[in-house]
Amino acid sequence: MNLSFLFPHKCIICGNRLCGNESFVCRHCDRKLPRTDFHKIKDNEAEQLFFGKCEIEKAASFCYYYSGAYFQNAVHEMKYGNNPRLAYKAASFYAEELLSFGWFSGIDAVVPVPVHFFKEIKRGYNQSHWIAKAISDTTGIPLYSSALKKIVNNKSQTDKNTFLRYENTSGAYKARALSIPSNILIVDDVLTSGATVFGCTEAVKSVNPECRISVLSLGFAK
Repeated sequence: MNLSFLFPHKCIICGNRLCGNESFVCRHCDRKLPRTDFHKIKDNEAEQLFFGKCEIEKAASFCYYYSGAYFQNAVHEMKYGNNPRLAYKAASFYAEELLSFGWFSGIDAVVPVPVHFFKEIKRGYNQSHWIAKAISDTTGIPLYSSALKKIVNNKSQTDKNTFLRYENTSGAYKARALSIPSNILIVDDVLTSGATVFGCTEAVKSVNPECRISVLSLGFAK
């Protein structure tokens, strides 16, 4: 489904009208984005999150996410501001960039990190689903939106250290065996400790031990 007709031609960061050959982000904001360029770096910071914890083929994040960062307001808006369309637009922009590097080669399914049913009902959407959908629409890789299910309604992890975050997510997700292809991309909004993705990979490996897993997020917490 092409959602472009729903979106005015405005910058996803500042809201100003785009001009010329600008796409999604105006030149002014593009210069200020704290890009990670992880897709150009072997053993980058995102991949290092999983060393010794779970096997990841590769990982990439669009921008650094930290207090005061130019990208922080956009992520907060897409996650808590009832604006999933912003997540879609930002992910489309990033996916187009990664396509030119061949980053998606070999991946046969895009799988969003799920949120618990009660949380999705309360928020009204799952922002990771919109990010994953944008990647799927941009790349043509099938979206497997129901491959993973969150079965434990954990409390927020913002006040937990890394060990407790991993402990909190172990066993919190369930994978549907018939919905797990051989090479998947797990999509989240922000990578912090990697614990959420760890919980998802744990579930995937329990039904398909040979599955290869890559990870993509819009934000990388610093």
